[in-house]
Amino acid sequence: MGTRFKPVDRDQPLLLPYDFKEWLPAKHIIHVTIEAAAMVPVRRFAVNERGQVTINTTRTCS
Repeated sequence: MGTRFKPVDRDQPLLLPYDFKEWLPAKHIIHVTIEAAAMVPVRRFAVNERGQVTINTTRTCS
């Protein structure tokens, strides 16, 4: 993973008084959004010296 990406632990207790999993309905759109974001292949992203994000579009077998 890139050096500028910070790992996210969705099960870590939040610093706020409530965890969103407790006060949002089970069918809330945020749950779908988090699942979709987890499927993004971040290995294909790169950040250059100026902080701009580039995407490696070459297809490789892995």
